[in-house]
Amino acid sequence: MKMRIKDLTGSFTPLPEGVYEVSVKEVKQTEYNSGSSGFTLQLKVESEEHNGRVIFDNLVVWSDDGTLSGAAFRWANFIVACLGDDVEAEMSDMDAVTDITEATTGKHLAVEVTVEPEDKNSGYKARNRIKNFMPLV
Repeated sequence: MKMRIKDLTGSFTPLPEGVYEVSVKEVKQTEYNSGSSGFTLQLKVESEEHNGRVIFDNLVVWSDDGTLSGAAFRWANFIVACLGDDVEAEMSDMDAVTDITEATTGKHLAVEVTVEPEDKNSGYKARNRIKNFMPLV
């Protein structure tokens, strides 16, 4: 079967702002260029409209000095949305936090998505940002 390669590239147009049901497709522990570490997420849209699209996000958990990041609350919101509010973790134990985070794979939740406009100075195109993680009701 002969195809134009361009037809396989998909759309990188941001999703419209709104709330979407998603499933956790992939979670990977990562260290960022800043020296901080956390997790990259791939969330697959399960809502009828835009079904199959993927939203990417980063959850910073630890600062470059190994202490809990000020942004760790986003990770906590993600965990509660996926696993409920009865989860405990020794936050200084990176392996334990990674195990809990990886347990979200395949879980369903809702996300509130916004669109961050293009920034011509930095070269970033318009893209989605997750404003909030919410459990499905």
